[in-house]
Parts: sequence; C-alpha cells; structure tokens
Amino acid sequence: MNAEKRRQYLLDKVNESGFISISGEAQSLGVSVETIRRDIDRMADNKQLLKVRGGATPVRMQLRRDADYVLRRQDNQQVKMSIGRAAASMITDGQVVFLDCGTSIQDIAKNINGVHNVTFIVNSVPVMSILLNKFAAGEVDGRAILIGGELDVHNRFTKGAMAVEALERYSADIAFVSCTAVSAQSVSGYTLDEGAYSARLMQRAVRSVLVAESNKLGKTSLYAFARLEDFSCMITDDSNHMPDNIKNSLAAANVHTVVVSG
Repeated sequence: MNAEKRRQYLLDKVNESGFISISGEAQSLGVSVETIRRDIDRMADNKQLLKVRGGATPVRMQLRRDADYVLRRQDNQQVKMSIGRAAASMITDGQVVFLDCGTSIQDIAKNINGVHNVTFIVNSVPVMSILLNKFAAGEVDGRAILIGGELDVHNRFTKGAMAVEALERYSADIAFVSCTAVSAQSVSGYTLDEGAYSARLMQRAVRSVLVAESNKLGKTSLYAFARLEDFSCMITDDSNHMPDNIKNSLAAANVHTVVVSG
C-alpha cells in the first residue's frame, strides 16, 4: 500500500471509529510506528484530522455548537420522541426525578404517564409547563418543583449560581441529563451554565441517565461536564453509526446502553 492509499485508509478509519492509535495502525498495516506518526502529522497539518496523544481523532470532533432553541426543538423530532419514551419508562412510582433543561428532556416529560407520587425537580420552563398539563389531566400525580435562579430568556431555563446552589437542598433517585456532544473522553455542552447545572444535578442523584441523539456521538463541545462512566445508562438511536471508541468506553465502564429506532 503506497503512502496516498495508506493515508486515505487512516482517514476513513478515524472518521468511522472516532479514534485511531499509532501503534495499533502500525501493527495492522505492517509498517513502522514512525511511518504512521508521519502520516498523522501530515494529515493534521492539512486539517484532515486532529492529532492527539497516541493517535488521532476526526476533525468533526473539534466542536459542536448548540443551534437556536427553536431549531433545536424542531430537529430530530421523531428520534427525540423515541428516546423520550424509553427514558420515561424508567420512571416509577414514588421516585424523586431530576429533569435538566435540554430540549430532548421535553420529550421525556411528554411521555410520562400513569406514575404516582412522583416528585419532579426541574429548571426548564417548557418542561414544567408540560408537567403541569400532565398533572391537570390526571396522567401523573405527585408534585413538581421549579428550581429558581436567573432566567435565560432565550433558552427558557433558570441558570447561574443560585440555580446550582439550590440543588444542594435536594436529592433524587434518578437524573435525566441531555448534552450537546459525546466523545469517548467526555460528555459536554456548549454553555457553562447548562454544564455546571447538569454536573451538580448528577452529584445529587443516585443514578444518572444520559439522553443523546446519535448525531451528537463522536463529537465534542465547549464545556465538558461529565464522563461516560459517570452514567448508569445512555439512551440513543440507531440513525447514525456509534463510533467504536464510544462503544468500547461504554462497555469498559459497564454503562447500560439503550438504542431506539430512529
């Protein structure tokens, strides 16, 4: 295999799996470690991939930004509803439940039915509105607590030090957490306010469930607030291929993975 074909092979593999190791590819291709290192250096210089310790990751992992709130609400609606149904089925009678502020969480709230004596603790105005309608219709019973703080008018949730500090007063059986991006190393969001809130939410819960559409996998965003091993479960969909390094990280951390049809 000549250098051009070898580099194309490496590029295809890193984009498919989310990570390639220098030593692993040297052994696989029957060339020296220095040859693969030079290939990665050259492709990194050409901005075809990102060089990291021991290997490389795709350029597409560099940063994922959150879209406008209205666009996020409309994006992947069918997938979000499927994930929401799977997440809502984990809520049982008598639990205390944290729901964070991601738009995906609204679809969890929409799918909660037939549970009793459940306490919901939320910082999202739209999520609270959905729950209030559920209570009024008799579809659930219990109570709902809205965490106070500065209101993010654009994204419609409470935020800041006051919101994070308020969580100190509460503990929950389960927390449902959304994100902007998931890599093998981190779970991240695009704003510090959301990330700081989610991180504290998880610390106050017995177990945490990550909800992440498959188009967020194999990417990173601005603020890393957790690792995959911090979750007991991840719910995603099959619309996009899950990178091999994320599969390996989930398996190594014994994180239960639920994959719904997209």
